[in-house]
Amino acid sequence: MIFVKFIMTNGEITVDEEQAKSILKSEVQLIPIRDENGAWTHETLNKAYLVRTVKDHEKMRWWRIEQKKKEEEEKAMIEEQKLLDMPPEERERLKKEEEDNRIKMREMFAEIHNKFRIGNK
Repeated sequence: MIFVKFIMTNGEITVDEEQAKSILKSEVQLIPIRDENGAWTHETLNKAYLVRTVKDHEKMRWWRIEQKKKEEEEKAMIEEQKLLDMPPEERERLKKEEEDNRIKMREMFAEIHNKFRIGNK
């Protein structure tokens, strides 16, 4: 999603691209600002104070981070649901495999640590 920052003589406001286009095309002088869900943010933009517009890269970066976080949460919920839908025997088998893998990793790192130890052996 693209966000546009309106730079004005008395501050700045960031909106999404669609809202920015409608603001610039509007004949109205005073325009209410809406959030991504369409709710009024209790802010208005007076086109008389508008100096210029720029892409708000920081807002776009944060939006992408939030979207990624939501996707990860959804994936985690789906995986958890898959685990809950499994028969108990299958769940126990997976837990045992996971624990075995943890033990193997600990042993492997301990072995590497011992190989690279300097001094007393």
